[in-house]
Amino acid sequence: MRKRTEMMQDLENHLSERTLFIDSLQSELEQVKELHTSLKEAASNAMDNLDKLRSELKLLEKESSDQASYMISLETELRQQSEVELKSAKEESILLNHELDML
Repeated sequence: MRKRTEMMQDLENHLSERTLFIDSLQSELEQVKELHTSLKEAASNAMDNLDKLRSELKLLEKESSDQASYMISLETELRQQSEVELKSAKEESILLNHELDML
């Protein structure tokens, strides 16, 4: 009977150890699940931020391209205006030289 009681006590101790072990494994599993969820959320946020940055970059590239086109247009307009003014100044110079020659 004593042996049987000891055996029962050993089995109960063993069961308690197993129960504690299972509890610790379940706790670790829960921590891993929480970490996994947190990492998934962080990855999702990072992808969202990356998409936002890509959109902003495309917008900036478009604005830069538009500004470059506008600057080229202004340069062309200024060049043409300068050529017209130069031609006008040359013509006026010729006329003035002609008038001086006549004097």
